[in-house]
Amino acid sequence: MNALKLKTLALVALLLLAPLHAFAQTAEEAYEKGNMAYDQGQNALAIQYYTKAIQLDPQLAIAYSNRGNAKSDLGDNEGAIQDYTTAIQLNPQLTYAYNNRGKAKSSLGDQTGAIQDYNIAIQFNPQYALAYSNRGKAKSSLGDQTGAIQDYNIAIQFNPQDAVVYNNRGISKNDLGYKTGAIEDFTQAIQIDPKLAQAYYNRGISKSDLGDKIGAIQDYSTAIKINPQDAFAYGNRGLAKSDLGDNTGAIQDSTKAIQLNPQGVSAYSTRGRAKALSGDKTGAIQDYDKAIQLNPKNADTYNNRGLAKALLGYKTGAFADLEKAKQLYVEQGDMEGYKDAIENKNVVSNQFARKGK
Repeated sequence: MNALKLKTLALVALLLLAPLHAFAQTAEEAYEKGNMAYDQGQNALAIQYYTKAIQLDPQLAIAYSNRGNAKSDLGDNEGAIQDYTTAIQLNPQLTYAYNNRGKAKSSLGDQTGAIQDYNIAIQFNPQYALAYSNRGKAKSSLGDQTGAIQDYNIAIQFNPQDAVVYNNRGISKNDLGYKTGAIEDFTQAIQIDPKLAQAYYNRGISKSDLGDKIGAIQDYSTAIKINPQDAFAYGNRGLAKSDLGDNTGAIQDSTKAIQLNPQGVSAYSTRGRAKALSGDKTGAIQDYDKAIQLNPKNADTYNNRGLAKALLGYKTGAFADLEKAKQLYVEQGDMEGYKDAIENKNVVSNQFARKGK
């Protein structure tokens, strides 16, 4: 009796320690359990079940494809691409595997490879809205904003309720200088999804570019309310506040942006500018120093630091910064900035000449 009881307890222990996928008797059962785990956001568990399904049926293409999705969600895009490729080899007509492989390639910076995959997905399904949307995003990353807009237009035609596509089309329009059209797209995205923080943020940028700083601040504030961890929204709101003369508010927002993202160059530049306008030239130079340390190619920061040094009487440092700004503006093809640096250098020269330095 005791021996039987001990064996029974041992069996229970083994069952408790066994992997969950051990209870899946067939490939289809393991695959379905993987889908359930994936739908619940349990990607690691989903991978276990999909792997079990593949072990039971190595020809189950959809299990490779879905395991790729779970790997991609966990950030393993290389592993995801391997799984999508195997799925496609087993079933060359698995349309969404091409789309998802394209997305994984895009995440790794291979936009050209991504576009090739999206092209195939669209060939198989000319009404595949998501593939058009993703291809548009890849084109945008390559600087082809016109081609991106064309793809977003088709995606919207097939799915007019996709807020993200309107948001992305707005970004491309903004980059092409169509600020009003961009605002219209961001507004449409917000109407579809009032919680889409990036649409408020992007609309704020377009409004700011058009000179509507108050409207921009309102949009940045809404973006922050939805996502209080958005360092860029704090940074841009700080810049807009500085443009309106609210340098105290600009310093507060820039400081918050730096707390959230200590590597954010623009936040240091904005705070430096606000400190300089508030009379804290030393503090401004410290912020400009940090911004330049993070991005030695930022011509505007050299230009502003040069002016701050000039106001403190640092003639050599001021001229060196303004000369560096001129050099970078030329290298970057920014002739307006170049002219601004020349003008600032002349003003500084006259300033020191009057002081007899």
